[in-house]
Amino acid sequence: MRTHLPTIGTMETLESAVQLMKKHGVRHLPVANSDGMVVGIISDADIIRASEPVFDVANVGVENIRFVQGAHVREYMSTTLKTISIDEKVNEAIEIMLRSKVYSCLVVEKDRIVGIITYEDLMGLLRNFLQGPSGSDYRMTIAEYISKTPLGVPSTVLSNVEFQ
Repeated sequence: MRTHLPTIGTMETLESAVQLMKKHGVRHLPVANSDGMVVGIISDADIIRASEPVFDVANVGVENIRFVQGAHVREYMSTTLKTISIDEKVNEAIEIMLRSKVYSCLVVEKDRIVGIITYEDLMGLLRNFLQGPSGSDYRMTIAEYISKTPLGVPSTVLSNVEFQ
């Protein structure tokens, strides 16, 4: 979880959002209105969606995109905020993200935003869990993972899938 979140205003440009994300090494920014209330969130995916088409596939990335002139954060931010109490269990954050198909949740304590938890945080937690305590190794191969059929798909169905 990250605390001390940078925020961006609704009237800021997308270029400003990109610069702020780069400066702080984040992929999600809470968006605040002129009263300082958080009214949305903008992610790197929102920014890429707002960009003009890039035909140079080798240079696709947030740092190389161009925007329609005058594009503002308010036009591309998500206004449906997903929040979770700081007292909730980690698995609840996972459930919210999976159910809502989002990559972050704002963490609140007594109606005040105190941080953000992202899928990257959760993947780091999973990595640490799978590595296990010092001297042990709980990592499994992809084949072992598939054989456990976590999606409820019989392994015989998965074994017949071919990739080109």
